Amino acid sequence: MSLVERAETETIDFHRFLECWFAERTDDPGRLDAVLAKDFHIVSPQGEVTSRAEMIEEVEAAHGVYDDAEFSIRIEAFEPRYVAEEVCLATYEEWRRVDSRSEGRVSTALFREGGTPNGVEWVHVHETGMQV
Repeated sequence: MSLVERAETETIDFHRFLECWFAERTDDPGRLDAVLAKDFHIVSPQGEVTSRAEMIEEVEAAHGVYDDAEFSIRIEAFEPRYVAEEVCLATYEEWRRVDSRSEGRVSTALFREGGTPNGVEWVHVHETGMQV
């Protein structure tokens, strides 16, 4: 599989994990530690920068937050923007649905080759909210 294909697969698999975690359909948070680079950080739609440790803590604390709701996440429009020997910069749309409410984000993510389940690790993510 190419670097781009591995990055796209990782994007889908990671968000599938989040969907299951938030809906309490899984109780194993190990994927977070396995795929987030040691120097990982994420910029939220509000401009807040969150480190790897903070992200893991926040996600672990949100286990089952949507247990009583109809909740889903889908990824669309994955597009590589820059690919080099060991890195891939890509954009994608993330659509979340909670009961009848939907919200969308456009994200830009930097992936680096690594010893992870899909062969890439998340290094940086920048999310921007979308009007629905």
